[in-house]
Amino acid sequence: MTLILVIPSKEGLVMASDGQVTLREVKTRAKKIKKLNENCVWGAAGDLPLIQLVEGSIAELSNKERNLQNLRKDLSELVPQCVKNLPQGPPYDATFIFAEHETFARILIVDVHGLSIMLEDVPFAIGSGTLFAFTLFQKYLDLMPAGIDNRLAAVLAYGIIAETIEVTEGVGPPIDVWQLPPAENLTKEQLTGLEDTCTGLREAEIEMFLKAVKS
Repeated sequence: MTLILVIPSKEGLVMASDGQVTLREVKTRAKKIKKLNENCVWGAAGDLPLIQLVEGSIAELSNKERNLQNLRKDLSELVPQCVKNLPQGPPYDATFIFAEHETFARILIVDVHGLSIMLEDVPFAIGSGTLFAFTLFQKYLDLMPAGIDNRLAAVLAYGIIAETIEVTEGVGPPIDVWQLPPAENLTKEQLTGLEDTCTGLREAEIEMFLKAVKS
C-alpha cells in the first residue's frame, strides 16, 4: 500500500508517507517522498515503473526551481508522456502529489492523463489508505493551518500514517516525514521522537477513556 499526506501549518507544511513497497510477492522498504527544490517535495502512489520513470524525467527538468504555479503545465505534460514511453501492457495508474510553501501551502495533484488540481492551505492525502486518513483528519481540520506549527503537524502526520497502516494493512514503521520551508527530511532520531510522542498520546487517550468509564 501507499499513503502520502500533506498537512499545512502556520509555519509551512509537512508531507509524510509510509515506507513499504510491494514488488510482486516481496515487501521492501522505500523512500516515497522526493525533493523537487528548496520549497517543494513530491511523492506518488501507484505503479512503481511509472513512478520511477517520472522521477527520472523530473530530475532532468531544467526549470524545477520554479514554483508550482509555473511548473504546473510542464508536470501535467510530463506524466502522460512517461506513460506513453512505458512498454505496452495493462494500463498504468498512479497519482502524483507536489507540495510547496512560499507564502502559503500549495498542493498540486496530477494523474496519468495529465489532469491536475491545485489546492491551497488544506490537508490532502493520496493512496490506498486515503479514506481512513481523511476520517482521522476530521477532528483537526479547524486547526489547519493557523492553529498548528510544523512540530505539531509532524506529530499529527506521523500519528495518522501510523494508525492508518496499522488498521488497514497490519504493518508499522518505517514512516517518512518531511517539513518545509526549507525542504528537510526528518532524521532517524526525530522520527523516533515522533513515534514515542504518538505512542504516549495513544496511551493517554486510552487512560482517559478508562477513567471516564470508571467514573
